[in-house]
Amino acid sequence: MNIASRLLCSSCLRTFTNQSGLTQHYNAHHRRSSPATPPTCEESPNDGFDDYEDLHQPVERGSPPLQSYLGVEFHPSLNALPCDADGCYLPPDTLPEPPLFNKTDYAPFKQRAHFELVNFLYRRNKMPGAHIKELMHIWVADSLANNNGDAPFSSEEEMYALIDVIPFGSAPWKCFSLSYDGDEPADHSGDNSEHPGWMSTEYDVWYRDPRLVVRAMLSNPDFNGELDYMPFRRYTRSGAHAYKDFMSGSWVWTQADAIIAENAENAGVMFVLIILGSDKTTVSVTTGQNDFYPLYLSIGNIHNNVRRVHRESVIIIAFLPIPKGACKILASLKEAMSTPEVVLCPDGHQRRAIYGLGPYIGDYPEQVLLTLIVQGWSPKGTERWNMLSNDPDRHTRTPELIEVLMNTYGDDPAVLRKAFGIIPDIMPFTSEFPRGNIYETISPDLLHQLIKGTFKDHLVTWIGEYLCLVHGDKRGEEVLDEIDRRLAAMPPFPGLRRFPQGRRFKQWTGDDSKGLMKIYLPALYGLVPARILKTLAAFFDFCYTVRREEVSEDDLDDVGSALDRFRENREIFVDSGVRENFSLPRQHSMEYYIPDIRKFGAPNGLCTSITEAKHIKAVKEPWRQSSKNRPLGQMLLTIQRQDNLARAVQVFRDRGMLNGDILDWAFSEYCSDVVDLAPEDGREDDDDRDARPLDVPTYDGEVKLASTPQCKYPRQIEALAMHIGYPELPKLIRCFLHDQLFPQGPSSDEISLERCPELKGDERFYVRHSARAVYYAPCDPSGIGGMRQELIRSTPSWFGTGPRRDCVFVSNGVDADGFRGLKVVCIMLFFSFNYQGTIYPCALVQWFSATNDAPDPDTGMWTIKADIDDEGERDVSVIHVDSILRAAHLLPIFGQDFLPKHFHFTHTYDAFDMFFVNKYADHHANTIAW
Repeated sequence: MNIASRLLCSSCLRTFTNQSGLTQHYNAHHRRSSPATPPTCEESPNDGFDDYEDLHQPVERGSPPLQSYLGVEFHPSLNALPCDADGCYLPPDTLPEPPLFNKTDYAPFKQRAHFELVNFLYRRNKMPGAHIKELMHIWVADSLANNNGDAPFSSEEEMYALIDVIPFGSAPWKCFSLSYDGDEPADHSGDNSEHPGWMSTEYDVWYRDPRLVVRAMLSNPDFNGELDYMPFRRYTRSGAHAYKDFMSGSWVWTQADAIIAENAENAGVMFVLIILGSDKTTVSVTTGQNDFYPLYLSIGNIHNNVRRVHRESVIIIAFLPIPKGACKILASLKEAMSTPEVVLCPDGHQRRAIYGLGPYIGDYPEQVLLTLIVQGWSPKGTERWNMLSNDPDRHTRTPELIEVLMNTYGDDPAVLRKAFGIIPDIMPFTSEFPRGNIYETISPDLLHQLIKGTFKDHLVTWIGEYLCLVHGDKRGEEVLDEIDRRLAAMPPFPGLRRFPQGRRFKQWTGDDSKGLMKIYLPALYGLVPARILKTLAAFFDFCYTVRREEVSEDDLDDVGSALDRFRENREIFVDSGVRENFSLPRQHSMEYYIPDIRKFGAPNGLCTSITEAKHIKAVKEPWRQSSKNRPLGQMLLTIQRQDNLARAVQVFRDRGMLNGDILDWAFSEYCSDVVDLAPEDGREDDDDRDARPLDVPTYDGEVKLASTPQCKYPRQIEALAMHIGYPELPKLIRCFLHDQLFPQGPSSDEISLERCPELKGDERFYVRHSARAVYYAPCDPSGIGGMRQELIRSTPSWFGTGPRRDCVFVSNGVDADGFRGLKVVCIMLFFSFNYQGTIYPCALVQWFSATNDAPDPDTGMWTIKADIDDEGERDVSVIHVDSILRAAHLLPIFGQDFLPKHFHFTHTYDAFDMFFVNKYADHHANTIAW
């Protein structure tokens, strides 16, 4: 019988027999300095995760490290020295002046309750003005009828007026006009009366002063501890350079050297890098004005994890009527790109800051517009459009090279276009700013280059074309239908998007493509040649490695190896006639990921998924709140008010004025004799969002059973065993108790059952249908501390479709890296019981073991099969939930046989004997199941 070690360290996967050993190990090997405590989540919707026992409050908030560091080297000159308001540097160890404020002053609101009401109605609930008006009228009427005081506001206009005068609100909107002032083209007859409409149109560009936005961002105390003040280099214990947040990259260090070289008096300043992002977004496909070009701003000093969850670190600064105008919008920053200005920082100190243009986030069409190249060419190099994968004469694009080419071939624009892919007679907007180089600062784009581009648009399409080309259209379509059935048969998993109809639907999103990546490889197994499987496996290894929170030089070696394997195996599509070449800009971008990671840090902080997610709050929701008739002005006002409230929340929270529940505040203010409030009851965990970020301080993680037991199960052990169909359960529990009570002695496998503790018969057993796992997973959607939670299900009926029995990772007791130190078990039952005063949260599990001592050579995934006992049945045992690391996803090995047409996914774990361990289920799984 298999036995799981009791406690598992989620950082290094070592196992321990008791909590004391785990705590000592963590303190000795994994503790790091505590980051700033993130605020509690303002919005905590009741979505299925609150029916669990409270989280342990960590004594330390050191995050489980992904690397052990040898040291950190900071830039010696641009070292962000604190100064006074005149820019004079302060003596070392000078403390910032404490902020002066009144903790009872919620101005312009009378009290906390009024502010929270406005924030709830306008920003969180987004209640229409007519509904707010009706609510206030009802409130006023009730006040008059019962003589119980005034309503908070007499009308929605009064409420709006208060939002508009919040003293620490966002930068106001401004406007300038933009029109074409060049020569109009003439037709062959010399008549220029007919020309494109945009040449004679005057456009209004609405924008915010980016200097004010940056200063507000820098002064935001919410970013204290989440912002780097100077460039730095971090090294692992092996001496390898590690790249994480933007300021750890080599590019910002080189820029800092250039600033000092320009003016030695810049020593001691703080370097603030401006990150921009733009992308067209469509708010509706059925109404008139439906396309908007928002321009977003962030700063490179803010950590990647903060930028991914926004937290007012990504701000919309303009609506572009056409994708132009950035030069004038950014004009207010230009002077401070050469001459430092004094700014207030999140830690309360003032510093001299000098600005610079950093990476620009955009998809390939945006990159074409920004770099002024011909469609189909590379924005970073001069590779010819039809030789992107193998042009021996390529050069890196630089402003100096472009200027030389324009001067040389200026009289022959056709040469510039056809030979170099350059749009003549115009330079990128960055040429107007110090040290500006758009070709160097185009950022990598995981979403459009890799996930949507190379995977969905290229590889998935090519595989379909390959099957029809090799097998003929009819047989090829049959194989594609089988792939769809396999996708629909994949077992559920927390956070996994299901494909009940396969992959054949028209409206694909980025999340659809990400979901398909997780399960696509096993669906092809047995239906396509090994070289196609190896192509996908190499591509997935590339994607998941560059997507990590931190990428070291050792990781970049793995990225280079994966890229080499991808290049080699994708040739099957040329050999089979599917492709003539691989001259594709988005796929070609993979060649630049290694140098870009060295320059800018981990790419997950510079991805269009950040700006696309911001579209929802900054564009689509304000548009929905508008009348849809000339909506831009209404949208600007909505954005302004929402930003004002968001900033007020941050300021009041930082001052400690939003601590506790609003009722706690009311009782403490007005009913001082009341000392406690009854906790709210939990509810059943019936929400289908089984994985989501957890906004709590970083800690080592845990697994907890749902606090509410199921009521339809027997409480006595013998009756429960018969009810669930496992009559051996009492015996398994006795073996479990022996291993728990005597961890240093012989295991229950080595002794007779009679020597194991006996059950008295009066113990009561409580069944749960789920448990919650909390773990550190910063590369996946997670809270500001990198924590993520998922529900692990074990239920006899999943939304009426049949049973759902999730699988989990547990330690196998072997001190080894990756999956060699793990096993997978399938949860058949969650339950708890009290034995001699100790409550044991447990799981009845089926065990799986690896079939080989290495992963499958074609897919790169481990293969496992169910352990079989002496009676030919699947091996089962009882384990403590503390031995569970997190959920595991098993994917069936289908082979060459086709599935029955109406096969249902709830039968997958029972119908198949062998499975792949899905290391692509999410990024955390990819780091432990390799």
